[in-house]
Amino acid sequence: FLLLITSAYAQVTNVWEKNVGDFSWFTTANTTRGMGYNPVTDHLLVCSSEGGTNVYLLNAATGDSVGQLDMTGVSGGTFSLNIVKGADDGAIYGCNLSLANGEFKVYRWADETSAPTVAYAATVTSRAGDAFEVSGSGVNTVIFASGSGSTEIVRLTTTDGINFAPANSVPVAAGLARGGISVIPESNAGELWVNGSGTAVSHVDTAGT
Repeated sequence: FLLLITSAYAQVTNVWEKNVGDFSWFTTANTTRGMGYNPVTDHLLVCSSEGGTNVYLLNAATGDSVGQLDMTGVSGGTFSLNIVKGADDGAIYGCNLSLANGEFKVYRWADETSAPTVAYAATVTSRAGDAFEVSGSGVNTVIFASGSGSTEIVRLTTTDGINFAPANSVPVAAGLARGGISVIPESNAGELWVNGSGTAVSHVDTAGT
Protein backbone atom coordinates (compact mmCIF):
# COMPACT_ATOMS: atom_id res chain seq x y z
CA PHE A 1 0.00 0.00 0.00
CA LEU A 2 1.23 3.49 -0.77
CA LEU A 3 -0.40 6.73 0.39
CA LEU A 4 0.50 9.76 -1.68
CA ILE A 5 -0.49 13.43 -1.44
CA THR A 6 -0.14 15.83 -4.35
CA SER A 7 -1.19 19.33 -5.35
CA ALA A 8 -1.17 21.30 -8.59
CA TYR A 9 2.36 22.02 -9.84
CA ALA A 10 3.89 20.09 -6.93
CA GLN A 11 5.54 16.71 -6.67
CA VAL A 12 3.86 13.76 -5.00
CA THR A 13 4.76 13.25 -1.34
CA ASN A 14 5.07 9.75 0.08
CA VAL A 15 3.26 9.86 3.44
CA TRP A 16 3.64 6.17 4.28
CA GLU A 17 3.86 2.78 2.62
CA LYS A 18 3.37 -0.84 3.58
CA ASN A 19 5.18 -3.68 1.85
CA VAL A 20 4.54 -7.39 1.48
CA GLY A 21 5.23 -9.00 4.84
CA ASP A 22 4.40 -5.95 6.93
CA PHE A 23 1.10 -7.66 7.74
CA SER A 24 0.65 -11.43 7.99
CA TRP A 25 -2.20 -11.25 5.48
CA PHE A 26 -0.35 -9.03 2.96
CA THR A 27 1.43 -11.47 0.63
CA THR A 28 2.45 -11.79 -3.02
CA ALA A 29 -0.62 -13.94 -3.75
CA ASN A 30 -3.85 -12.49 -5.18
CA THR A 31 -5.56 -12.76 -1.80
CA THR A 32 -5.35 -9.03 -1.04
CA ARG A 33 -8.40 -7.74 -2.91
CA GLY A 34 -10.17 -4.35 -2.99
CA MET A 35 -9.60 -1.35 -0.76
CA GLY A 36 -12.00 1.40 0.31
CA TYR A 37 -12.20 4.31 2.73
CA ASN A 38 -14.50 5.17 5.62
CA PRO A 39 -14.81 8.99 5.74
CA VAL A 40 -16.35 8.92 9.23
CA THR A 41 -13.49 7.07 10.94
CA ASP A 42 -10.64 7.97 8.55
CA HIS A 43 -9.88 4.27 8.14
CA LEU A 44 -8.83 2.36 5.04
CA LEU A 45 -10.78 -0.86 4.50
CA VAL A 46 -8.82 -3.74 2.97
CA CYS A 47 -10.32 -7.06 1.82
CA SER A 48 -8.18 -10.16 2.18
CA SER A 49 -8.82 -13.87 1.76
CA GLU A 50 -5.44 -14.87 3.16
CA GLY A 51 -6.18 -17.41 5.90
CA GLY A 52 -9.91 -16.67 5.68
CA THR A 53 -12.12 -13.83 4.55
CA ASN A 54 -11.46 -10.59 6.43
CA VAL A 55 -11.66 -6.82 6.14
CA TYR A 56 -8.77 -5.10 7.90
CA LEU A 57 -8.96 -1.52 9.16
CA LEU A 58 -5.92 0.72 8.71
CA ASN A 59 -5.36 4.20 10.10
CA ALA A 60 -5.31 6.35 6.96
CA ALA A 61 -2.80 8.77 8.50
CA THR A 62 -0.23 6.16 9.53
CA GLY A 63 -1.07 2.87 7.79
CA ASP A 64 -1.19 1.08 11.15
CA SER A 65 -3.65 -1.78 11.62
CA VAL A 66 -6.45 -0.82 14.01
CA GLY A 67 -8.94 -3.69 13.76
CA GLN A 68 -11.16 -5.90 11.62
CA LEU A 69 -14.80 -6.06 10.57
CA ASP A 70 -17.14 -8.78 11.81
CA MET A 71 -17.40 -11.45 9.07
CA THR A 72 -20.35 -13.39 10.51
CA GLY A 73 -22.35 -14.98 7.68
CA VAL A 74 -20.11 -13.79 4.84
CA SER A 75 -19.82 -16.69 2.38
CA GLY A 76 -20.17 -17.79 -1.22
CA GLY A 77 -18.60 -16.72 -4.49
CA THR A 78 -15.14 -17.07 -6.03
CA PHE A 79 -14.08 -14.61 -3.34
CA SER A 80 -16.59 -14.26 -0.51
CA LEU A 81 -15.67 -10.60 -0.22
CA ASN A 82 -13.85 -8.92 -3.09
CA ILE A 83 -14.31 -5.16 -2.67
CA VAL A 84 -15.41 -2.98 0.24
CA LYS A 85 -16.43 0.70 0.30
CA GLY A 86 -17.46 3.24 2.92
CA ALA A 87 -20.56 5.41 2.47
CA ASP A 88 -20.77 9.06 3.47
CA ASP A 89 -22.54 8.15 6.73
CA GLY A 90 -19.97 5.55 7.81
CA ALA A 91 -21.98 2.52 6.73
CA ILE A 92 -19.78 -0.03 4.95
CA TYR A 93 -20.71 -2.10 1.91
CA GLY A 94 -18.88 -5.02 0.36
CA CYS A 95 -19.52 -7.47 -2.44
CA ASN A 96 -18.38 -10.94 -3.38
CA LEU A 97 -16.95 -11.97 -6.75
CA SER A 98 -19.51 -14.11 -8.55
CA LEU A 99 -19.26 -15.91 -11.88
CA ALA A 100 -22.13 -16.23 -14.36
CA ASN A 101 -25.11 -18.12 -12.88
CA GLY A 102 -23.73 -17.64 -9.40
CA GLU A 103 -25.16 -15.60 -6.53
CA PHE A 104 -23.92 -12.03 -6.30
CA LYS A 105 -24.12 -10.65 -2.77
CA VAL A 106 -23.77 -7.21 -1.26
CA TYR A 107 -23.22 -6.96 2.50
CA ARG A 108 -23.80 -3.96 4.73
CA TRP A 109 -22.20 -3.03 8.06
CA ALA A 110 -23.96 -0.20 9.91
CA ASP A 111 -20.55 0.79 11.30
CA GLU A 112 -17.16 -0.77 11.99
CA THR A 113 -18.36 -2.63 15.10
CA SER A 114 -21.59 -4.10 13.70
CA ALA A 115 -22.24 -7.55 12.26
CA PRO A 116 -23.01 -7.57 8.53
CA THR A 117 -26.43 -7.96 6.95
CA VAL A 118 -27.20 -9.02 3.38
CA ALA A 119 -28.24 -5.84 1.58
CA TYR A 120 -28.78 -7.55 -1.78
CA ALA A 121 -28.49 -11.05 -3.25
CA ALA A 122 -29.40 -12.35 -6.70
CA THR A 123 -28.29 -14.84 -9.34
CA VAL A 124 -26.38 -13.07 -12.10
CA THR A 125 -26.13 -13.94 -15.79
CA SER A 126 -22.58 -12.60 -16.12
CA ARG A 127 -19.60 -12.19 -13.84
CA ALA A 128 -20.08 -9.51 -11.17
CA GLY A 129 -18.02 -7.97 -8.39
CA ASP A 130 -14.78 -7.04 -10.16
CA ALA A 131 -15.81 -3.39 -9.83
CA PHE A 132 -17.92 -1.88 -7.05
CA GLU A 133 -18.77 1.66 -5.95
CA VAL A 134 -20.97 3.29 -3.31
CA SER A 135 -22.29 6.85 -3.36
CA GLY A 136 -24.39 8.87 -0.92
CA SER A 137 -25.81 7.85 2.45
CA GLY A 138 -28.97 6.52 4.10
CA VAL A 139 -31.95 6.26 1.75
CA ASN A 140 -29.92 8.15 -0.86
CA THR A 141 -27.23 5.48 -1.05
CA VAL A 142 -26.62 4.15 -4.57
CA ILE A 143 -24.50 1.08 -5.32
CA PHE A 144 -22.86 0.31 -8.68
CA ALA A 145 -21.27 -3.02 -9.66
CA SER A 146 -19.88 -4.66 -12.78
CA GLY A 147 -17.58 -7.47 -13.86
CA SER A 148 -15.24 -8.88 -16.46
CA GLY A 149 -17.12 -9.30 -19.75
CA SER A 150 -20.27 -7.68 -18.40
CA THR A 151 -22.21 -5.37 -20.72
CA GLU A 152 -23.81 -3.44 -17.89
CA ILE A 153 -23.18 -1.68 -14.62
CA VAL A 154 -25.73 -2.90 -12.10
CA ARG A 155 -27.31 -0.02 -10.17
CA LEU A 156 -28.89 -0.68 -6.76
CA THR A 157 -31.01 1.74 -4.75
CA THR A 158 -32.79 1.63 -1.39
CA THR A 159 -35.91 2.99 0.28
CA ASP A 160 -34.86 2.21 3.86
CA GLY A 161 -31.06 2.56 3.74
CA ILE A 162 -30.63 -1.13 4.57
CA ASN A 163 -32.09 -3.30 1.81
CA PHE A 164 -31.33 -2.71 -1.86
CA ALA A 165 -33.03 -3.55 -5.14
CA PRO A 166 -32.08 -3.14 -8.82
CA ALA A 167 -32.79 0.18 -10.51
CA ASN A 168 -32.07 0.97 -14.15
CA SER A 169 -28.74 -0.61 -15.10
CA VAL A 170 -26.13 1.28 -17.10
CA PRO A 171 -25.34 -0.30 -20.51
CA VAL A 172 -21.63 -0.37 -21.42
CA ALA A 173 -19.37 -2.14 -23.88
CA ALA A 174 -18.31 -5.59 -22.68
CA GLY A 175 -15.81 -5.28 -19.84
CA LEU A 176 -15.64 -1.48 -20.04
CA ALA A 177 -16.19 -1.16 -16.27
CA ARG A 178 -14.43 -4.32 -15.11
CA GLY A 179 -11.51 -2.48 -13.52
CA GLY A 180 -13.17 0.26 -11.54
CA ILE A 181 -16.16 2.54 -11.11
CA SER A 182 -15.93 6.01 -9.60
CA VAL A 183 -18.88 8.37 -9.12
CA ILE A 184 -18.27 11.98 -10.14
CA PRO A 185 -19.25 13.83 -6.91
CA GLU A 186 -20.92 16.81 -8.56
CA SER A 187 -23.18 14.55 -10.64
CA ASN A 188 -25.36 13.27 -7.76
CA ALA A 189 -24.52 9.68 -8.81
CA GLY A 190 -25.55 10.49 -12.38
CA GLU A 191 -22.10 10.32 -14.00
CA LEU A 192 -19.25 7.84 -13.63
CA TRP A 193 -15.63 7.30 -14.51
CA VAL A 194 -15.02 3.64 -15.41
CA ASN A 195 -12.07 1.61 -16.60
CA GLY A 196 -11.03 -1.93 -17.41
CA SER A 197 -8.08 -4.03 -18.53
CA GLY A 198 -7.14 -2.98 -22.05
CA THR A 199 -9.75 -0.22 -22.19
CA ALA A 200 -9.37 3.52 -21.80
CA VAL A 201 -10.82 5.39 -18.84
CA SER A 202 -14.34 6.37 -19.93
CA HIS A 203 -16.83 8.97 -18.78
CA VAL A 204 -20.40 7.64 -18.85
CA ASP A 205 -23.73 8.78 -17.49
CA THR A 206 -26.36 6.45 -16.05
CA ALA A 207 -27.91 6.15 -19.51
CA GLY A 208 -24.65 4.59 -20.68
CA THR A 209 -23.60 7.46 -22.95
